[in-house]
Amino acid sequence: MWDIDVTQALRFNKFFREDAKCGVMGLRDSRSSSILFVAHTKNQQLNIASEYEFDLLMKLSFIQEITGKKILLPLEITRDAKYSINNVYSYYKNRRVSTSFNDQILTLELDPQYAMDFLDKADKDGIIKNLSYHEENATMNFCGYEFLIGAIEVKFPPMKMEHSIEELKRELSNNTNESVKITMIAAEDLPLIINPAESV
Repeated sequence: MWDIDVTQALRFNKFFREDAKCGVMGLRDSRSSSILFVAHTKNQQLNIASEYEFDLLMKLSFIQEITGKKILLPLEITRDAKYSINNVYSYYKNRRVSTSFNDQILTLELDPQYAMDFLDKADKDGIIKNLSYHEENATMNFCGYEFLIGAIEVKFPPMKMEHSIEELKRELSNNTNESVKITMIAAEDLPLIINPAESV
């Protein structure tokens, strides 16, 4: 990482973006207001962030300012980190995260008896609606930084069992383990929602 935080990087990029538009850079004496020199930079190749990178910098700077946690400018940001940054920003900015759960797999490890009760809540197509859970001390992470966001409620879109109810119940009846795993995928193109919740 550079020894520069994201708010400093954002300020530099704002300055150079303006310079790229105007093509002129000047230095003024703050005491006398006289111009010390002017440089024409219109044809210079300036290394400024793309619109998408600039948007990420603004979000990172917002997170730094609201949490008080210094975030150093990363040399690179992975696709997963970008996804997490957007979620953390959304939570602090809007007190809510709404994100796609398509192509994601939810795996539940349940007590066998609870698993049977859980399967009974599904419809004939193996779909469970209104699936949610409460987390008391939730955290969000990106680029090695952890943010404690407190109690949350996570609401899933309608979820569908990867295997049929009959097959799962048959496996449960023959199960001798202390727990069983049930895998599910999103049944509809609806978002996963994260909201603040009351602590219990």
